[in-house]
Amino acid sequence: KVREGSSLADALAQHPKTFPSLYQQMVRAGEASGTLDLILTRLAEYLEGQVALRSKIFSILAYPVLVLSMSGMILVFLIAFVVPKVTVIFTDLNRALPWPTVLLLSISDLFRNYGLLLILLLGIGILSLRRVIQTPQGRWHYDRLSRKLPLIGRLFSIMAIARFAKTLATLLAGGVPLLTALSIVEKVVGNKVIEAAVAKARENIQEGEGIAAPLKRSGLFPLLLTNLIAVGEKSGQLEPMLEKVSTTYEREVETTVTTVTS
Repeated sequence: KVREGSSLADALAQHPKTFPSLYQQMVRAGEASGTLDLILTRLAEYLEGQVALRSKIFSILAYPVLVLSMSGMILVFLIAFVVPKVTVIFTDLNRALPWPTVLLLSISDLFRNYGLLLILLLGIGILSLRRVIQTPQGRWHYDRLSRKLPLIGRLFSIMAIARFAKTLATLLAGGVPLLTALSIVEKVVGNKVIEAAVAKARENIQEGEGIAAPLKRSGLFPLLLTNLIAVGEKSGQLEPMLEKVSTTYEREVETTVTTVTS
């Protein structure tokens, strides 16, 4: 396509699954400003940073997830196969059993008699939940509820905030206009609730307002972020301020994940 006279950005736009909107707009800005090499370097650093952060989170979570999975399987095995063999001993005693023992025996009978049905219902429930979450309305409710979970909700929020700040800083530093950058950030922030707040902020900016005030009014963005954005707007240093905020929250993500898993 480039040989035929197309720009590199337009050529990449024909492959949106491989080169998302963020990539296309950065390349377009680099071509327009004559700094394509610098833009590609900045883009590579951004993508490497995102991959590194995800890798750290996965590496921290890998051991706890493995332990929980193995513990769950062992527990199901004990309840379904071991407890029934011990039940005979309790029955032969002909004595009243304490309620925790009665409850355990009842759960064991439930697993033994209706185990396959329970597994089937669990599978149907998980598939149904996934179908609901894939709808825009379902995803919005899922993201809203996940923000309110203890510890985990805080983690989800700061991950989205860090991604917002890092992506916006990268786009602005690459020469992408603010409104265009915000429309791209909406799609990559990964949280429908924050996405709606960013869309509302973009509408307010189109009407002549700054970026800090509408973000602050939404109540979803921490004061550290909105205050530094306000300072960055007044001083003309918006990109460095966003970079600092993203670095701060990326470190907090790692700390929170470590604390939760510990």
